[in-house]
Amino acid sequence: MRFVIIVLSAMLLTGLTVWRFGNRSQANAAAGGPPGAGGAARASRPAGGAPGGAGGGRGGPPTVGVAVAGPGEIESSIDTVGSLESPNKALIAPKFTGRIESISVREGDAVTVGQVLVKIDPSELDGEVAQRQSSVAEARARLAQAQLGQNPAAVSISSAIELQKSAVAVANSDFLQVQANQAAVLASADQTVNQADARLRGAEADVQSALAQQGRDQANLENSTSKLKRAESLFADGFVSLQSVENSRTELAVAKATIRVSESNVNARRQDVISGRAQLESAKQQLSIAKRKSQADLTSAKAKLAQAKASLNSANANQSQTSAYKENLSALRASVQSAEGQLRQSMARRQESELRSPITGIVTLRNADPGSLASPGNAVLVVQSTDWLFVRSAIPVEQGASVRVGLVAKLTLDSVPGEAFEGKISNLTQAADNQSRQLGLLIRLENTAGKLNPGMFGHVSIVTKSVRARVTVPREAIRAGKEGQTVAVVDKDLKVSLRPVKIGGQSPKLAEITDGVKSGDQVVILAYDQLREGQTVKLVGAGRSKK
Repeated sequence: MRFVIIVLSAMLLTGLTVWRFGNRSQANAAAGGPPGAGGAARASRPAGGAPGGAGGGRGGPPTVGVAVAGPGEIESSIDTVGSLESPNKALIAPKFTGRIESISVREGDAVTVGQVLVKIDPSELDGEVAQRQSSVAEARARLAQAQLGQNPAAVSISSAIELQKSAVAVANSDFLQVQANQAAVLASADQTVNQADARLRGAEADVQSALAQQGRDQANLENSTSKLKRAESLFADGFVSLQSVENSRTELAVAKATIRVSESNVNARRQDVISGRAQLESAKQQLSIAKRKSQADLTSAKAKLAQAKASLNSANANQSQTSAYKENLSALRASVQSAEGQLRQSMARRQESELRSPITGIVTLRNADPGSLASPGNAVLVVQSTDWLFVRSAIPVEQGASVRVGLVAKLTLDSVPGEAFEGKISNLTQAADNQSRQLGLLIRLENTAGKLNPGMFGHVSIVTKSVRARVTVPREAIRAGKEGQTVAVVDKDLKVSLRPVKIGGQSPKLAEITDGVKSGDQVVILAYDQLREGQTVKLVGAGRSKK
């Protein structure tokens, strides 16, 4: 049975081969003879048929797809990968340990500058404030009692002097430490204010730049509108093709889309200004709080030092009841000042039981729930701004010479299929990593549509060079043969001319032609049979050229 199947299959294959060879020979004979000779023309046999069903049947010229040679952008690019990062990331953590009373947000919630996000149970701080108030009242009572004429108890002069000297040394050391801490805290807060002010000025400059771009795009829209009207008028008089009108309409649609993008960009830049102003105001508030707290700490330390010095003076002058009485009053007054300074410090900490957002953004992480214990250095929430994002990427050090700040980069993400995002390189490291031998770079990417999130991973294409070529053709129009590279050109009579060409720069889709084809020529990009010099063809789409 198997033998019979094999024999039948071989006979069938032989018959099909003979039949196909005979048809090809007849078609070639018909195509090579004079018109009408043999009664049959060369048949076009497209592989799968032409687009739109124009496959080219028997008895007619072959069907080809064409494009029009013309100016185009030849781009060179570097491909790499990168991940999205937020430019502003705030870790919301308390300055003291306490139980979390409430958290008003979760992951994904939008927050604004100054919004209360977390409340720490203030019970312990309330107790501390009450204790400080009691200390102030006690110190004032002792001062009042001393002022009524009570003398200090007799003490050993020598031991009292040594004790007070030690107290003065300790108080002086504490005072110097508070001074050093005050300078560091105020410098940090002042730097934050300067940075916020710089970002605001940058955002305001971006608004002006976006407005200027919007003006240019508006002028382009008006120009495209005028070109369409002119093309429609010329088409009505028969001077231009319908394709020219369609091109003008497409150009007008692109101009309209561009003006919408410009308007969106202006709005986004204005939002950056609003956010920058809010950040600057928040930084100023933090600076004011830091100044008040530092001043309270400094006052308390200064009071303690004064108290220790007063006690030392009292011990030195204890031999005189009058002098001792006066010094005792000074020490008690210093004690009152110290207690009041500690009270102000506790009240300042009480205000810090409400944790506020320093930026406008999105909550990306929540590490705790109400009832748990929060401590300094452990973030309860993480807030990141997402109005625009950084793409962090890297390139080999060998390609560093062709990359610079300001180059356009295109990003595609597996998590957002079918879309491409465009940004510009904003930062570029000057030293390569010792391990990877790569240069790090940051690409600024606007996120006005809100489709991008920190942590996304994608593919980056950096356009390193863009040249405006006078004549370009699709790369599929170029054919390589024994005699070199050629392009099939279709003239107005639908005759094929096989022209040798010289190739300049190339991009993934286009090739520059420096010799052999001129702008406006129709070049073949799709043919189902090998074309010959002078052969008549039929174009896809009712004989119109494809632009």
